[in-house]
Amino acid sequence: MFWSDTMKSVELRLFSTLQKYNTSDKEVLTIDLKDEACLEDVYRTLHIPGGKVAVAMVNGHIKSPDYCLRNGDRVGLFSPIAGG
Repeated sequence: MFWSDTMKSVELRLFSTLQKYNTSDKEVLTIDLKDEACLEDVYRTLHIPGGKVAVAMVNGHIKSPDYCLRNGDRVGLFSPIAGG
């Protein structure tokens, strides 16, 4: 039997204070992840510390960190918002 490490590609946008984890000059990042990757893996890939992501949206729907991504998903990550 032949085994391969299949990959998937997702589009990623970082908002508010999370933009500092974007080391690219592009507003929309395309990142390649292993097939079994979840949102938590995106956080680790970008070195985003725990608790920095308040809301994660995938294709316009709020998802938990353990949500497993699919090829072509559009991900938006939002930091907590403080106000006064």
